[in-house]
Formats: sequence, structure tokens, C-alpha cells
Amino acid sequence: MRRHRLLVAAGLLLAACSTEPVLGGGDTVIRVLRSPLNPVEMPGVNNSAPVEGAQVSVLRNGRAVAGGATDAAGLLRLQLGTGTFEARVTTCPGAIALPAPVSFTAPLEAALVSIECDTGIR
Repeated sequence: MRRHRLLVAAGLLLAACSTEPVLGGGDTVIRVLRSPLNPVEMPGVNNSAPVEGAQVSVLRNGRAVAGGATDAAGLLRLQLGTGTFEARVTTCPGAIALPAPVSFTAPLEAALVSIECDTGIR
């Protein structure tokens, strides 16, 4: 019994430390990252960081349907329903250039869309 509790506690700790957002039914989560952080990339070493305050606009058939600013984890959680959308980052603090728009299809369950802003570090 004690071992089971330890395994459950370890699992909860790992879940709490995970950098992946938790997706709920019908959620679309847009994650905005800034990269690279260092001029030399090393295998297994994360070279990006979440962008707080990035402004994101979501369009469907060329019309804005949702949007907002990312939180401290670089996430913007939206309820879009199903269909094909385009996410555009209009402001990305700490970046020298805005990324190209990203097209995605939101399913009935959940979708995660990652967008990277270029820091210009080379």
C-alpha cells in the first residue's frame, strides 16, 4: 500500500512539473515560444522559452473569431469548436520577427498549436 502511494505521489509530481499544457475537451491551446535562447543548440537541451503577453489572433475564412494574450506559460486557451483556423501572432515580446501564420484544424476533443517567434540569436 505504501509503495502504491509513493508511485501515485511520484506521478502527480511528474504531472505538475510537465511543460505540456493539460488539454480539456474542446479546448484549443495556442503555445507561443521564443527561440533560440542560445546561439549554439545542444541535443536534449531546450533552447526556447514561453512568451508572456504575446498577442494572438485566430481567423476562420479570413475573419477574426477569437484572440487574446498568452499567460506566463506562453499559453492562450480558447474554445473554437471544430473547423480549420489560422493563428497569427501580432505581438511577440523579445522577438525580432513575427512568425508566419499557422493553419490548424481544431477537433471536437482538443488541439495544441505551437508557434515560435524568432529572437535573432545566432
